[in-house]
Amino acid sequence: MPDEPVEPDEPVEPDEPVETVAGAEEELARRGAMLVRSVREALPAWVRAAVLARCAEQQPTEADLAEAVTMAGVSVLAPLDSLLALPSWEQRETPLHILRRAADAPTDLLVALGVTPIRRDAFDERRLPRDLYGLAPVTWADLGDEVASAGLAWSAARAYTHLVARRSAR
Repeated sequence: MPDEPVEPDEPVEPDEPVETVAGAEEELARRGAMLVRSVREALPAWVRAAVLARCAEQQPTEADLAEAVTMAGVSVLAPLDSLLALPSWEQRETPLHILRRAADAPTDLLVALGVTPIRRDAFDERRLPRDLYGLAPVTWADLGDEVASAGLAWSAARAYTHLVARRSAR
């Protein structure tokens, strides 16, 4: 017997379409706040995993790991929050560009531990010269599903904001 479709307890209401630039910017800011929250939650586990995955004999102390987590947060969270608080037309870099700075603190720890850097291709060496261990996130998903969902939602809202602004300029 085929499974019967399950009815949700409450009807799901679709998002109201945003027709104004102000409305699109408001939604973009909301999605930006969600992105910052998801990065804040995912960053400690990501830093720890990035360091521990590249350590063999040279194990960091808990204090070293905690310091790397703190420094990664300092290099990413406030700049990300500041960027995403700006109106879209004033944003001069992308949130993913800022997120890649999270690799600096674990890289510094691995260098201090004497871990041998990995071999990287010339493109990666030019693009991210300090990323000696290939830690820098390439996509939102590198920090987990929650960050991936929030990053994609922000990206879609950013694209839609641009579309609404172009339409209103006509």
